[in-house]
Amino acid sequence: MSLVATAHENGSINLYDFNSNKIVKTITDAHKESVSSVSFANHSGGLNLISGSHDGSVNLMDLRNYRTTATIPKAHGKKYDEGVMCIASHSKIPFFATGGADCNISIYELNH
Repeated sequence: MSLVATAHENGSINLYDFNSNKIVKTITDAHKESVSSVSFANHSGGLNLISGSHDGSVNLMDLRNYRTTATIPKAHGKKYDEGVMCIASHSKIPFFATGGADCNISIYELNH
């Protein structure tokens, strides 16, 4: 299955199967405010979704069971009503980085 994730202003995330062009999962209330960034990360044999929000929080979700495995509530401070601006993960080592409207870059380790 080839997945595409889309972030939404209502705090939800949709996961689409690229091959069938159908929604396979809607994650409602992924964040309290608008979801501003999403990224996939492979780690420990599983696929993870990392999401960031305008409220400055970052969530990690295990896509094998669609459960949130970690939350970083104040990964970035808000500036002009925006928080997390971007997320990137490394393809070979279990790390990801976030960039925020607060002009900071944070690096985290994926732990499962």
